[in-house]
Amino acid sequence: MIASDKYKFALIFHSWKLQRSVQRCLAGIEDVVMSYHVVEIGHESAKARELLDNGIESILCYGGTAQTLLREIGNSLSIIERSDIDTIQGLIKAKEISNKIVLSTDYRDPCNIKIIEGLLDIKIFHVKYANWDEIRYGVIEARKLDFSVMVGGGHSCQCMVEEGGVGIVVEPSRHYIMRALEQAKAIAKHKRQEVQRQADFLAILKQLDDGVICVDQAGDAVFCSPTALRLLKLPPQTPLTGIGKYLEPLSLKEVLATGIPRANALVTIRNEQFMANSLPISLYSGNRGAVALFRDITSFQNIDRKIRSELYARGFVSRYSRKDLKGKSQPLRSLLDKVRHYAATNAAVHIWGETGTGKELVAHTLHAESDRSTKPFIAINCAALPESLLESELFGYEEGAFTGAKRGGKAGLFELANQGTLYLDEIGDINHSTQIRLLRVLEAKEVMRVGGARVLPVDVRIISASHKPLAELVRNSKFRSDLFFRLVVLQLITPPLRQRLDDIPLLLESLLQRYHKTMASISKTILDCMYSYAWPGNIRELFSVVERYFILLGDRELDEDLFISLFDENIDCSTSSCVEPSPIPADISSGGSMKECLEQLKMQLVQQALRDTGGDRQAAARQLGISYNSLWRILRGI
Repeated sequence: MIASDKYKFALIFHSWKLQRSVQRCLAGIEDVVMSYHVVEIGHESAKARELLDNGIESILCYGGTAQTLLREIGNSLSIIERSDIDTIQGLIKAKEISNKIVLSTDYRDPCNIKIIEGLLDIKIFHVKYANWDEIRYGVIEARKLDFSVMVGGGHSCQCMVEEGGVGIVVEPSRHYIMRALEQAKAIAKHKRQEVQRQADFLAILKQLDDGVICVDQAGDAVFCSPTALRLLKLPPQTPLTGIGKYLEPLSLKEVLATGIPRANALVTIRNEQFMANSLPISLYSGNRGAVALFRDITSFQNIDRKIRSELYARGFVSRYSRKDLKGKSQPLRSLLDKVRHYAATNAAVHIWGETGTGKELVAHTLHAESDRSTKPFIAINCAALPESLLESELFGYEEGAFTGAKRGGKAGLFELANQGTLYLDEIGDINHSTQIRLLRVLEAKEVMRVGGARVLPVDVRIISASHKPLAELVRNSKFRSDLFFRLVVLQLITPPLRQRLDDIPLLLESLLQRYHKTMASISKTILDCMYSYAWPGNIRELFSVVERYFILLGDRELDEDLFISLFDENIDCSTSSCVEPSPIPADISSGGSMKECLEQLKMQLVQQALRDTGGDRQAAARQLGISYNSLWRILRGI
């Protein structure tokens, strides 16, 4: 140990003999610095507290002094014990003077006087004391009976000397002095560890972004972090006594009294709102306290923004934009024009369209062009999840909400999409109970987790989509009308491929690049085949046929026969799959000009004729009573 690490002990005593005994034992021990203090009777406790306040780590004492201090500073006291052998040695010395001896012991110390008297052939006047006054009274009574020799501690012997007798101090053995020193070292080590832990704890508290205030067992502030002073708008030099009036809103005294933490409490201090957590702690050995950690609401908003940014980085983003909606046809241009207008609002948008027409691409584009573009974009297919799982995914759940629930619960998609966009695909397939909960979220703009008791405010734009006309579902009582009106504030209709056949070359650009092909692989004959087909599977079906053609084409530049054979196979598969025709949504059949309605009706009739004839366009034209060219023009929207 270096000098600064030496243990600092003090010996409190009433007899110089005790000091000499301890000094002899300390010879050669270099890791202890001992100070010696003779104190007057009744001043032991005050002296001990003074020494501890001035850096003494443990106090050693002996005899009655130890019993006096034990109740006052027990955690810092190291007692030098008195053994029976030490007492007998003192009695043997006293016998040299007289065989009538006064023996003083603490009333709690066991002592068989009869056995000692028999062994040493002496007469003992036993003074058992609980306080200093009882020693003096016992000495006076012994003197009346002509006992003039005292064996005991320093105060007992002093009383006997004052009454005209002789005092022989019982000196402790080296063994018990060394044991007391080891005990004192253990006390000092424990204190140092406590001090280090407390220093580490306070160092951590100073680094927290939260404001921190600690109080001791009496409810007085013992620590206030720089952040706390800043949040409370107090000068850095503010004394601890100057923050007492701010403790009540933090409920520190209440927590100190009950021992019950107070979590996530919204408090107001100096007209500012804070979120506070107050809890009981152990400041140091044998003492309790309480600590409050609080943070201003703005900090929580910043944290929320950071979380949203991390969600953005994790992939909850729109992956497509306007450039991914390929084409120059009138139906697509009209759609993109509406997308541009709708993106500037926060109103709910419903996208209707047949399967494979690019509804999700439109949803991504709406988000990418909105003010929420830097916030999360989360998509979920409502038809892909079981009904029991869909609610927990949308709204989240608390721990223990159901069998298999994750520890700590799970945030739902509404929470994750806060300030962003939630895309609900195939919204027409959700059940009645989920519809009710979804309606609640849309109306109140707050969500409650499954099994939870707290509502969480959310700011989410809803984009929904369905290949089923929601109006038809409402008429058939399969979809709530109130939810329908919440979802269909704005509506977009993705045109089927048969209405934008001229866009096929632009749609194929991505496939050409992926397979390192050029438009030379798509001849006029191949394009005519594509233009003459209704594509019930829309863009997804087109990509399937062309991708199959590119794979089988290999390194060759063009093979029309190969494409025609694959094309015919696809038509056979499409017609044999009995794909149900997609009904025209109610708002189309009832709205728009007569010309538009007639064009839609023509397309519907041609589609039905093609299905009836197994895709034979010549036979379909004959069934409809029109020429093949007229049928071809209807399919191309000309």
